[in-house]
Amino acid sequence: MSNDLGSRSSPQVESSSCTWSNTNDARSRAMSITEASSGAGLPQRPYDRLYLSRAGLPLWGDSPGRLVGGLSYQGQSKIALDAGCGDGKNAIHLERLGFDVIGIDHSDVAIKLLHERFHSNGRPVLGSYSVADVRTWRPVGLEVDVLVSYGLYHCLPQNDRATHEHLLNLIRPGGTLLFCSLTDGVPMGDEHCTPGIELPSVKEVDEHLQGFTILERSVEKFDGSHPPLVGPHRHEAIWISARRPT
Repeated sequence: MSNDLGSRSSPQVESSSCTWSNTNDARSRAMSITEASSGAGLPQRPYDRLYLSRAGLPLWGDSPGRLVGGLSYQGQSKIALDAGCGDGKNAIHLERLGFDVIGIDHSDVAIKLLHERFHSNGRPVLGSYSVADVRTWRPVGLEVDVLVSYGLYHCLPQNDRATHEHLLNLIRPGGTLLFCSLTDGVPMGDEHCTPGIELPSVKEVDEHLQGFTILERSVEKFDGSHPPLVGPHRHEAIWISARRPT
């Protein structure tokens, strides 16, 4: 099974341990942001280490997530919020469908790579993409037709996950949620190079989304890699497509 959160093909590392086997230039840039973000030598935004190891290439693949890829668009003006948009694999697909897209991510590195993704695909950036912390981001008067929360929930500290609720409240009645999170059925090892992440259980996710009408739900294990820094590894994730009741 392909990694729905996966990365573009690139030379593999020889080991899955968290060692710097990429180019010296990428290594120096990654270490620069690591040192600037934390005196302990660990980034506050753990995925920055993986983003920077890619030396300008997207971390995530060219295809949108499976739920986002299955989304249809009927032509009328609709707003999609991509919360934790990363380097834009879902955002660019949403724009191609014709959505007015708002994207936020805690990582300025990811937002820069998002713009590079659009540029390399010959597309102007029509949506609004900004660096923001979803835990404190409070837009005034925003109501969205689609909320994409892909790979965001498991990045939130366990004691801050209740703040995801305010994103759910931005969905208009009858609107759509497309949700994916890694879960603790497969632990996140040190070799993944994303320290500090506490994976939720499937039960926690199900309880968090109580009150939504579930349209599609699956829990699966899959293989992935984030070359050149992180070699082959395994994850478990939950995918949910749901509708907010009217």
